[in-house]
Amino acid sequence: MKKAGRPKKETEQVCVRCEMDLINALDSLRDQEEDQPNRPEMVRRIIERYLEDQNG
Repeated sequence: MKKAGRPKKETEQVCVRCEMDLINALDSLRDQEEDQPNRPEMVRRIIERYLEDQNG
């Protein structure tokens, strides 16, 4: 996994407040990944997978 550092220029931060049930479900998914990503990375992966499924 990449080290934290200066964000890419073509990005924008998105902050979301979630209920603990959703956070716990997210953490359970993180535990299933080989590299155990942090929460923001897991959210990015979930969004990317969803968009791939929508686009076929």
